[in-house]
Amino acid sequence: MGGGESFHIPWFLELAHYIRSKGMVPNVTTNGFLINDKIASQCDVFGQVNVSIDGIENDYSLTRPGKGFEKAMNAIELLKQYKIR
Repeated sequence: MGGGESFHIPWFLELAHYIRSKGMVPNVTTNGFLINDKIASQCDVFGQVNVSIDGIENDYSLTRPGKGFEKAMNAIELLKQYKIR
């Protein structure tokens, strides 16, 4: 599931659960900016969560300004804590 940032959609996790209930396994690609503890704990509905990394540290800001690299790495760490693939 992707196209824009899926976690901006308030009912996105509900949709993922619906898809799972129909026998399919949803996956998602995200920039990770919105992944917090609450969201990470609910990501077991996905077969895998892909976090886009568009460069390392300062190079990352060439495509995504701000502290994007730190946010993406934080998302990966949170997902790892919940054993999300």
